[in-house]
Amino acid sequence: MTCIAAIADGETVWMGGDSASVHGDNIQICFAPKVVRREQFLIGCAGDTRFTQVVRYAFDPPAYQPTHMSPDKFMAVHFLGKLQCVLKDHGAMRYDDGRQWANAGMLVGFAGRLFQISEDFSFVENTWKYDAIGSGQDFALGAFFATLPANRYRPYERIQMALDAASRHSVGVDGPFTILSTEQPPD
Repeated sequence: MTCIAAIADGETVWMGGDSASVHGDNIQICFAPKVVRREQFLIGCAGDTRFTQVVRYAFDPPAYQPTHMSPDKFMAVHFLGKLQCVLKDHGAMRYDDGRQWANAGMLVGFAGRLFQISEDFSFVENTWKYDAIGSGQDFALGAFFATLPANRYRPYERIQMALDAASRHSVGVDGPFTILSTEQPPD
């Protein structure tokens, strides 16, 4: 159970995530963040722990060059293709009836844009300029909506409020929270 919440403004992306890991009736607070920076990308994962570990430690995204193609074409052609190969190589893919999938979802932010990746590796970019995934998704989306207009609060504050709302109302979401932005220099 998780909450990953993010905002994009066309130039910068901010993304935050919780630290809870739920197994049955047990909840653990984990050291490893669910939101990571990989070069020019922010990636937040919700779902299978192995998926998140492979993304964190083994996935080296291809570089996006804005002069060569649009961000959505890049996601479809390069980013997701490489991600699927890495997940397969590290045993994090699932197979049912000839269908390849992952027991996880992702938010990916880069080039000032935000994409939600589904378990079948399809993706959407909504028009709201904010998104959330995980068991706390509905609470985070409600908090984002309640903090409109967007200029009323800084993006970091809106993400903190979204994660706080998810933590308050979803038993599978808990702090501490990690919040990163594409403005920050890489670690």
